[in-house]
Amino acid sequence: MVSLRVLLGAAFAVAQTVSAGNCIFREGDIIALKADTGKYVTRCRNCVVGAAYPDSVNFQTPINSGTPYSYWTIVDAGNGKIALKGDLGNFLARCNNCVPGAAYPDEAFVHVSDWRSGPWAQWTCEDADNGKIALKADSGKYLARCNNCLKSGPADAAFVHADTWKSSPWAQFEVEYLKRASNCIFKDGDVIALQADTGKYVTRCRNCISGAAYPDSVNLQSPINAGTPYSYWTVYNTGDGKIALKGDLGNYLSRCNNCVPGAAVPDEAFVHVSDWKSGPWAQFTCEDASNGRIALKADTGKYVTRCNGCVPGGPSDVVTMHVNNWRDGDYAQFTVVKKPVVLEIMLNEATQTLTLGSSQRTLMLGSMFAGFCLTLVAVYAYNYRKHEARGFQRIL
Repeated sequence: MVSLRVLLGAAFAVAQTVSAGNCIFREGDIIALKADTGKYVTRCRNCVVGAAYPDSVNFQTPINSGTPYSYWTIVDAGNGKIALKGDLGNFLARCNNCVPGAAYPDEAFVHVSDWRSGPWAQWTCEDADNGKIALKADSGKYLARCNNCLKSGPADAAFVHADTWKSSPWAQFEVEYLKRASNCIFKDGDVIALQADTGKYVTRCRNCISGAAYPDSVNLQSPINAGTPYSYWTVYNTGDGKIALKGDLGNYLSRCNNCVPGAAVPDEAFVHVSDWKSGPWAQFTCEDASNGRIALKADTGKYVTRCNGCVPGGPSDVVTMHVNNWRDGDYAQFTVVKKPVVLEIMLNEATQTLTLGSSQRTLMLGSMFAGFCLTLVAVYAYNYRKHEARGFQRIL
């Protein structure tokens, strides 16, 4: 019988192949949206006579630091959607019958103060497969440039009226970044993996270093999947700009001084601290390496680093804290890979089944297998349609 871990591992591998292309955003990214005319989606105050709100949306050029009304800040609205925050704090939204005599009922305005107040301020980003994106509103129609659709107003205004972005260049937008959000923005509970410059991942390893002060040292391993929980870390913000990384058994990644006899450097990484509050050695300052990677500074001021041949008789690559500057080499920089949430939930449920009776376990496994099948179907359908739709993915 195929084990549950094997099934989950297969689902994880499939899910990892899903890519969101041009719709990969980080919360806090500041972007401009370039239309097919070469002009940009722009908030325009008092540009539409008789409108229900002052800030309509049209298209303008050029844009620069002096035109903040042409830029939008990405906010993760959850459920694969995004919200677009304008320069004055309100959000881009669909507005129904807000312009008397308009060619279509739904025009774009920047009038919603909180995107949570309604789905009309939330957008599904879809990859147009040509380096552009499309933004689908809650009505099922797409944000688009509309020419001569106002009785009195700009020649080109933004409406939500396109049934599809296909063969409709006016419903497709090129994303230009003014500022990328930091790679170091995490939410409490984010589950991540840290990929080193070798392509392998920071991993808790039990009894892998002979004579060590603690059983759980840290080395690099691959591949990772749903069956390798020891390669994942749950992030917690300490409240003072630092983070703590909780391992799969509940202890935290920490600096351990002189814990390996004969090691080339004094500070090695272990997963031995039960509470990050017990000392600064279990807290790390995350720094953006500006290349899609992060660096982790320990309480000594030195950085978490891949160290080759540093432990006699141990793994070839272990994790230490001995580099003074992460810019010295790629070995002190790590790519953050977020674990798919659905598989995290399924893994947690899998752990719970170990404590159930046989009949309860059978019921639980049956439910989980059904959920697994639905997950695979959803992922397959997503891949089949990926030239059509790509949702928000939070990249950390």
